[in-house]
Amino acid sequence: MLRHRAGTARGGTSGTGENFLRRGAVFAVGTGILTGLVIGCSAGVSGRESASPSDPAAGGHGAAISSATPPSLQVTVEDATYGTLIVDTLPGALCGATVQLPSGGTVLASAFFTDHPADAHGRVTWSYATPVAGAGTGSGHYRVHCALAAQTAEASHDFAVP
Repeated sequence: MLRHRAGTARGGTSGTGENFLRRGAVFAVGTGILTGLVIGCSAGVSGRESASPSDPAAGGHGAAISSATPPSLQVTVEDATYGTLIVDTLPGALCGATVQLPSGGTVLASAFFTDHPADAHGRVTWSYATPVAGAGTGSGHYRVHCALAAQTAEASHDFAVP
């Protein structure tokens, strides 16, 4: 003799409809909890939208991000006298200089054989002993060139030789 449980259809398995409803309810509750967590976490972050990406405490990665254009390389002669040349440029720029004396000759001091890096303040200095034999008297001429990354700049300045 066949026995039937209450609530089951004849020839069906017991509780199939109930299991389906339970699984659907669990899925709906789980989805609701997950959605609530996502919304809650997003709401906690929304106040930090204007935080700097370089601020690790605000969720940034710690690297500085700059959209500013780097300053353009310029060379300014600060002092140009017989025996001394001082220029200002960007820190780290490599600068070289040449000297033409009134006689047409050049200064063969070691300071002029290699490029010099600008210091942390952007200053570069060349000096040489005077008087230079065969310099002549009148006007001499300094020529300076500097380079930094893909930029170059030049300057020149006259000086008096007594």
